[in-house]
Parts: sequence; C-alpha cells; structure tokens
Amino acid sequence: MTSTAAMADTACLPRVGAFGDMDAWLADNRYTPAAMRRLVDAVCRCRVLGEDGDAAAAAAPSGLDAEAAWAFCGAAMADAPWSLAPAVHRAMAETVRDLSPQATGVGGTGGPRCVIPRAGQGPWLRSPYTGSVGDLLWLAHEFGHAVQAVAADGCDVPPVARETCAFLAELALLDHAAHRAPALAASLCAAWRRHAGRYYGADRIDLTAALDAAERPAAYDYRWNYPPAHLLARAIHRAGAGAAGAAGAVGALFRAEAPGFALLQPGRHDVEPMRANPLPPAPDAPDALAMLGIAAALEAEAWAPGLARPIGDWVARRAAAIAEGRVFLGVDGARRPVGFAHWRMREGEGPAIDGLTAPFVAPPLFRAGLAERLAAAPAGTPAENPGDPPGPGEAGVAAGRLSASTPDPYAVLGAALGLLAAAPYHRRRAA
Repeated sequence: MTSTAAMADTACLPRVGAFGDMDAWLADNRYTPAAMRRLVDAVCRCRVLGEDGDAAAAAAPSGLDAEAAWAFCGAAMADAPWSLAPAVHRAMAETVRDLSPQATGVGGTGGPRCVIPRAGQGPWLRSPYTGSVGDLLWLAHEFGHAVQAVAADGCDVPPVARETCAFLAELALLDHAAHRAPALAASLCAAWRRHAGRYYGADRIDLTAALDAAERPAAYDYRWNYPPAHLLARAIHRAGAGAAGAAGAVGALFRAEAPGFALLQPGRHDVEPMRANPLPPAPDAPDALAMLGIAAALEAEAWAPGLARPIGDWVARRAAAIAEGRVFLGVDGARRPVGFAHWRMREGEGPAIDGLTAPFVAPPLFRAGLAERLAAAPAGTPAENPGDPPGPGEAGVAAGRLSASTPDPYAVLGAALGLLAAAPYHRRRAA
C-alpha cells in the first residue's frame, strides 16, 4: 500500500476509484493503517471540550441574510493568507447555489453538500440557511469545498484532503469574524465547538472501530474523513501562524499540488494543539510588570516569531498596549496563563490584532474569549487588569514597582525585560 510519503511526490493524485471498505479508503487517501491510527490517536488526545451555552449560541441568529452570509464567507477566504483570491472570486461568481431554508437534494435528501465539478464547470452547492450562526459555519465549510474545486480545476483529490480544505475554510471564517465582527466570532466559536463534538466523539469512535475490526466493514462511511481532516486543519492552521512557506503550502493543497499533500502526513506538524502547561498561576490582578512577564513567558513557550524583534521594540509595543488596556489574557481553571493578545485601534475600523500567542489552548477557543473582549470594550480596561500605567520616563516598565517581599515570577520577568530594554549596551547594539 502506498505510504503517506508518496503524497509529497504526487500532484493531482490519481484516484483508486470507487471504494467500499476500509482498505480501499486508506489506499485512496494514501495512508497506511499505522499512519491513520496515529492520526486517530491524536484525535483522542485533542478533543474539543464544549461549554454550556454552545447549543444556544449556535442556534442564535447571525444577523446576516443568505446573500450577506455568502459574501461574508467569500471575504473570509479572500482575506486568508493562502494566495487563493482568484479561486475565491471565481467560486463566488460561478457556484450554482441553493441556500433556501428548505434546500434539498436528489430524492428529497437535505443537509449541506457541495458537488465537485468537472474541469471547466462551476460547483453546485446546497446549504440550507435559516440565518443561524451554525448555518453560517456550515456554509463556510461548503464554500471551502467550492473554492478547492475551482482552485484544483477539476482535479479530483482524496476525501481527507478535500475535507481538510473545508475545515480550513471554517477557521478562516473564525479569523475573519474575530477581526471584522467580534460579537459574531464568539458565537461562531461556540458553533465550531459544537460541531467538533461530533467529529471527536461519535465519528472518531466509528472510525476507530472500523480500523480495529478483525474483518473490514463492508460499507464505507464518508464520516470517517471528518476526524482526521478536522485535526489536520487545526494543526495546519496553528502552524501557519508563524511558519515560513506554510501559507503557500495551504494554497497548494487547495490546488491539488504536491507541496500541499505533504501537509497531510502525520508528523509533519505537531498535531496535538494542546500540551501540558508548565507555567505558574498568574496573580489575581496582575500589574503591568506581571502582564509583560506573562506575555514573554507565553511567547517563549510557543517560540513565537515576535521574540525575534529587538528587545526594546518588543517591550515598547506590549508595554504601550498594557498601559492603554489593549490586551487580553486567557487563563485556565488553575489561573495558569494560556494565551495573550494585544491590538491597536484603527480610526473608523475598530481594533486590529497586533499579536496573538496561545500555546496551551486551541486557537478558536482562545479567540472566542478574545472576540467577547473586543466586542465588550475594545479600548478599555484589559480583561486581567494590568494595574496603573507606567509613568513618564519608565520605558514602559520599572523595576522599582517590584515587591521585594513576595515577588511574583511574572513581575520579575517583566522587570528584567524592562531593564534589558533600557540597558546602555542594548541601545548601542541597536544603533
């Protein structure tokens, strides 16, 4: 059987053909049984935990009619850093779509669906749209299929790759909403968690049972594709935030080109988005020094590219955001920091994210809290109050504010960064 390594050497993969059992499905997707088990094991480790109120949020009105929702999904994909704008615009113009609430398919069957065209033909898309947030997320998924079909220009791709593209379109929608419609983004994240519960629950159980069966199931189940594809999309999306060339590889995946298929190999990415958090708890009301230290600790844990900036610039940007309340800190149940974000205000357009680091929480979950924060008070007091802003001449932070009796480790780190940023040798090197 062809190994996953063959994906990297194959453009526009030839299809095995119609398949009705597990072995044929694995061969079609270019996975060995061992490789698929590795992905399923990662799915078990990376479950998305729902929250109370997710169902109600997913059913809430999005505030967009069908055509506005279609345009919003198109704008989200066009804004994604995957060099897909031409394919997105073609999909917007050429897709034959039925978004009516009663949309049904052949034989009266309902539910979202996108029919992949032959070369030179536009996709056909059905996605019943009642105006709910959950329906908007489904529409983004089906639109992702349409963009992939147009980008590949009729080149057929294996179903796991196809679904990975559709789930990446969902994440593009979350990113776009976080910037353009923060209140909607929070509800979209709830819908995303609710949908993921099926993929990581019943669908994962069914796929595991099919892999473990002594005799392969006679009937292929399309839902086998969802758990590995959803996990891969999360890993690719997370890695793409700072990986050189990652955006181009995602575009290649949509176009059915060899570098894109290489993204689907187990081990290509850290497919476990969350890991043990070694950081100590944050204080109940971190001051400016502690907030600066927390930001540095999280970026160090994530090896964030922002740390490559000159230390004076790094400190100045975050210290200014902390002083002006343009920051958001996420903590877990033990008050360990899990994510940090800061933004700038654009006149007439609202907030724009300047930096986001979330090494210990799935990005959409962190963005849900960030979206609520931006919607509630985009330029007010930060969610975790950083205390009084630094005074004039303090270079954004001041070691004199550090308590000598019970020093907080984050405040120590923040004070050290402030001293380093102000050090004469650093200024000479910068010059």
